[in-house]
Amino acid sequence: MFVFEKEQVIHTIGGVKIGGNPGETPTVLGGTIFYSGHKIVSDSKKGVFDKESATSLIQTQDEMSALTGNPALIQIFSESEHALKKYIALILCLTSLTHLF
Repeated sequence: MFVFEKEQVIHTIGGVKIGGNPGETPTVLGGTIFYSGHKIVSDSKKGVFDKESATSLIQTQDEMSALTGNPALIQIFSESEHALKKYIALILCLTSLTHLF
């Protein structure tokens, strides 16, 4: 078995465990959303996006995570602070992460 020089650490983010030694925790899916060029984003600087499509993508990821048991997180990309605030606001409305803020 491979042995790391540095102790492997497990972090918990929103109830999802990440890290540790290989096989210690399940692989986590990081679904990326709002990146420049993403078909749901019409203006990446201003944070203009199709809310219905974004909601559908996020809900589908949540459903697939629950169905398969594969933990998942949402990875947000943003071109500006203004856009990031809009993206985070939607994510918070759709997930149970509001207790973190």
